[in-house]
Amino acid sequence: MSRRSRLSVFALSLSTLAILVATLYPSGKAVPLGWTFYLATGDQAVAEVIQNLLLFMPLGASLKIAGIRPSHAIATGAALSFTVEFLQQWIPGRDPSTGDIICNTIGTALGVLVVVAAPIWLWAPPRRSAWQAMATAILAVVAWIGPARRSSRPIGSTGPRVAARGDREPAEHQRRHPRRRWHRP
Repeated sequence: MSRRSRLSVFALSLSTLAILVATLYPSGKAVPLGWTFYLATGDQAVAEVIQNLLLFMPLGASLKIAGIRPSHAIATGAALSFTVEFLQQWIPGRDPSTGDIICNTIGTALGVLVVVAAPIWLWAPPRRSAWQAMATAILAVVAWIGPARRSSRPIGSTGPRVAARGDREPAEHQRRHPRRRWHRP
């Protein structure tokens, strides 16, 4: 067995073990009443979707690295996800969900996509490399400026909030700092 095949078998085994431990470990006392047919529910819905996507990405990547065709790798991820969700019916504290199956399958597909697209992005010709660098720089600036536009502080400012015209001094600031005035531009 070559070094690459041993490494891919190890990565595949490790990702499968991580999925089984993370999804089949009991986390409560009550056995679930049945299946949930929502993509995600509750206060932690976005976090659960992200966790499901990230949990299955290494499986998709390791299946593709092992030489399995993308469609078969995604089908394998979907089958493992269905098996795990089916077994969760009898595990206390676990909630089987069709939304988890969908997110897990998408996570597997994203893992496959990372491996398939890596050579395209990593070994790009100079012209495309320049385009990728420019797009990345623009995204970084948008991500940095986006949240700053919601506040009235200048970008990179660590000082107090500068009140806009018509703003009144916040009561809590006035209570904590009775002598300090809320400065205006």
